[in-house]
Order: sequence, then C-alpha cells, then structure tokens
Amino acid sequence: MIKSVLTVATLVAAIIHSGTATGQTLYGSDGGAQALWEFTSTPAGPCLAPNPMTIPCNYRVTMCGVTAPGPIAAGSLNGDVAVDCTDDTVYITDGFTFGEYVGDRACSSPPPCTVTNLFRVPLSLLVAGMGPITGMGMDETGTWSGGTRTLYITDGKMIAGIQPPGALCGTASVVYGPCIVTNPNGTPYTDLTWDPLSASLWACDISGFLHQIQSCTVISSFNATAVCGLGTGLTGVAFDLASGRTFSPGGPAFYVTDGANVAYINVGGGPAAATFYTPTNCTAAPAPLNGLAYASHGISYGFPRVTARCGTFGQSCAPGPTFGLEYSGVPQGLLTALFINTSFPGPGYLCPPAPGIGTLFWVDPTGFLIILGPSTPACTTIPLAIPASAPTGLNVFFQFVFVNTSSVAVDSTEGCAFTITAP
Repeated sequence: MIKSVLTVATLVAAIIHSGTATGQTLYGSDGGAQALWEFTSTPAGPCLAPNPMTIPCNYRVTMCGVTAPGPIAAGSLNGDVAVDCTDDTVYITDGFTFGEYVGDRACSSPPPCTVTNLFRVPLSLLVAGMGPITGMGMDETGTWSGGTRTLYITDGKMIAGIQPPGALCGTASVVYGPCIVTNPNGTPYTDLTWDPLSASLWACDISGFLHQIQSCTVISSFNATAVCGLGTGLTGVAFDLASGRTFSPGGPAFYVTDGANVAYINVGGGPAAATFYTPTNCTAAPAPLNGLAYASHGISYGFPRVTARCGTFGQSCAPGPTFGLEYSGVPQGLLTALFINTSFPGPGYLCPPAPGIGTLFWVDPTGFLIILGPSTPACTTIPLAIPASAPTGLNVFFQFVFVNTSSVAVDSTEGCAFTITAP
C-alpha cells in the first residue's frame, strides 16, 4: 500500500515496526602512505550492487602540538583503524598516537577525514609493558567495562580497553585490563574487532587464524585464510554488525584481509552467505592495508535518470542519532517524492528497474511514498535518527523522484540502501 505523508515520522515508525534495514562500507588504513580508504565490496547479484565506491583521504595533521599518526614502515605490524558507529567517528593509530576523524557528515560538511582530536597511548599502559599498538576495535556499549564506551587495543600480546578523551588532545582513560592473552599459535595479534552477538573480541594473527577472546582468554580459534586464497599474514578483521540477526541470510560474518584482498567469511572460516551489500566473498583491497574496520554507511545501486544523486550521512546503527538521507544535483522547485521499501516480505528492490512516467524505479513503489515538498539544487538532507529500539539485520531501499506540474518525472536518483546494525 502506498502512503503519502509530509514528514519522515511515518518512515521511522515503519522501519521500527517491520524490522527492516541494508548497506555497508569498509575502512582500510594504509599506514605506509598515511592514507585512509573507504570502499565497498565487489558488486554482483541482479543489481550489480553495490555501485563501486572508493574514497581516499590523507590523515596527516597536527593539533595541540601533537602530530597525527605517522608513516608505518613496510613490514611493520603497527597501526590500525576502528569506527564508532553512534557518532560516526573513525580512529586511526600508527601504534603510538591515535587520531579521531570525521566519518560521513551531512553533505560532507565537514569533509571526511577532518581531524577532531589526537591523543597518545596512556602512560600507565606503557609502564605495564605494552608495546606499539598493532590492532584496535570499538565496543560502544562497554559490555566489559561497566557501560563505558571502550576502544580495545593490542600490542600483539596484551589487550587493554581505553576510553578516548573527551577533552581536546586530552588523556585517554584505561577502563579494561591490561592483560596478556596467550595465542595458541604463539604469534602476534594484528587486529581486533568486537562481536556484540557473543560479547567477544576476535583477534587475527600472522598465522592466518581468528581467535575468540573472553575474560582475557582465547576460547576458540579457526583458520581464516581458506576463502579468496588469503596469505597467512592477516593484517585486519572487522565483524559485520548486520550479520547473525533474525532476518539476515546467514550467521555471524567477518571481513578479514591479508593487506591485498578482503574475504567475507563465517565462523569457522568458510564463505559467508551473500548479502545485498556484500554479494561476493572476495574484494581487492584499494591499497596495501594494515587495518580494517566496518562502517554502517549507505550504498547505492543502479543509475540516476539525469544528474540527481542519493546518499546517506552518519551511520545507521541502533541507536544512530546522526543518521539521515540526502540528495543532490536536482533542479530547483520540483516536487520531491521519496520511495521506500524493504526486504520484508521483499525483495524491496527492482532489478532490472521498472519503467515509470519519465523515470525508472529501482525501488518497488508499492511500499511507502513520502512527499517532501519542492526540491532544492544544493545538497539537501532529511534527518532520520535511529532509536536504540530499532531492529537490526534487514534491508531498506530508497529512491528520490522529482516531478513537474504535469506529474512527469524530470529526474530521479539511483537506488540507495542502508543497514540498521548493532552499534
């Protein structure tokens, strides 16, 4: 049934009620070039989704007399990237200094990779014997640290949890550990990721294994190099925060990289079930990567009619207070219609697209229709904060159509999609 409303309130209610959501990107850090890369998985499936997206940025900055993470020598295990979904912050380290950077703000203002804070490894961890940081992962809910937002870090042997400083160029607080986590393989850990489903950390190592960690102890391990022919020297791991949910196609899934390729795998090391946002299990890395992280950013598929483009800003986790939709590249004053559909009962998308009056529909138009009023030529945002109660794991597809007074579509965007994920 098509519904027409003047605000996005109905959309929020519909998403919460139906349990819908999809879309994701990955961050990879190239410490040698001091570059951060955001990229999508290899496109496939009926929509050839997602549309390829590779965004580089350079994170070399200085603030408060603190120099940003520096270049990492070839062959070093140091350095990593991590993401805070709730406020869409990206963390980068060279092993000694941490930088906080802007993710995807509304209409890219400020631009991605803008520095917001710099801080160093807490002195108490150095005194405790912790060496240069080789990996990190974020648990925003603070499951092991009494509810305190926690950035877990490792030097390859020890693991600790720190709370990034609130003050500009302040000092991070230690909220968990440090503790030595013995690797059954006897090799260094190179990255960490938080798994909210099992309340575990997972660590990859240079033997090609993933290790599940609870209470400073490895409780399970498996070889993670069987898919895509990865080398044993794994440099990054990221848990798929949309995986393992009621309406997801499979169980928990991970992205792992040897620096050259990224594999999408399940627990046990086999290929993870295909999703709309990751329809294949192998993706070439955009650069030599020394770290990997997951972001709940939107993706696109199909193509626009003329110049209109759709997108998202913030991250679509629950809660996602900074999340929203946006469009750009549209003539002034056209009636703006926003079409929404979901994968329940599904599929929600149309590939190939269905013809309309002057446009193509990449989203099944029998879902929700929201009338937003006259279009504006500049980048236009529709805030869509996601509450903590929103369900996770399903797909939301949307498309903007711009209509003249004769009810003919003058322009329309490609299809876009996002995922409501765990934080």
